[in-house]
Amino acid sequence: MKRVLLLVTEDLELISGISRWFDPENYLIKCTTQAQAIEGVMRFGPNLVLWDSTQLPRDYGFLEALRLHSQLGWLPVVLLSESNAFKDRLKALKSGVDVYLGRPFALEEAFAVIEALLAHAERFRQHSNQTQTPRLQAVSRPRVAAATCVLSAPTPSEKRVLQGVAQGQLNKQIARLLNLSLRTVESHISNMLNKTGLSNRTQLARWAVECGYHQEQQALSLVSR
Repeated sequence: MKRVLLLVTEDLELISGISRWFDPENYLIKCTTQAQAIEGVMRFGPNLVLWDSTQLPRDYGFLEALRLHSQLGWLPVVLLSESNAFKDRLKALKSGVDVYLGRPFALEEAFAVIEALLAHAERFRQHSNQTQTPRLQAVSRPRVAAATCVLSAPTPSEKRVLQGVAQGQLNKQIARLLNLSLRTVESHISNMLNKTGLSNRTQLARWAVECGYHQEQQALSLVSR
């Protein structure tokens, strides 16, 4: 079975280069943008994410939403960066990146890292499936009840903001894309925290993802087009 690698980038040359790196008989390369990263993960179901941050402002929001997802938090993420600075590497690793590859790096190293991460992820998933009882799985992989999504249904304006939260957008990015003030975005988020009974934006991001707001047809990342 082919392994699916999701490349998060807007660099067409990198997409072409990455596609040549990997044997098409063993790997399937899928691409998405940083703004649609969570949507891409849900759509393609990758085995590993290659995140290129060389031409984009680095936004760890989508990575935070990914790590909080009850079924996708295990997904390995490799960050490709132009910087080898210690502070950049440290921040990335603390934010949930599994491996930080600063350019230039040897092609053999990249292959070895990806193979090792894929093997580790597979061992982890097999071990979890074999050792966890249904009760433990329920505890370690909590899901929101469908009724909670309905009872806490947002207004149309709150819904548009939630789409951005679910996709890992920062408040200022949501404000810019929706042509709202930052205070208005914060107000909508505060209202949704009250409706859902959640404590912070991180919990709200997880709730929004599990209620499917990252899959809406009118996704926030499309509003700017």
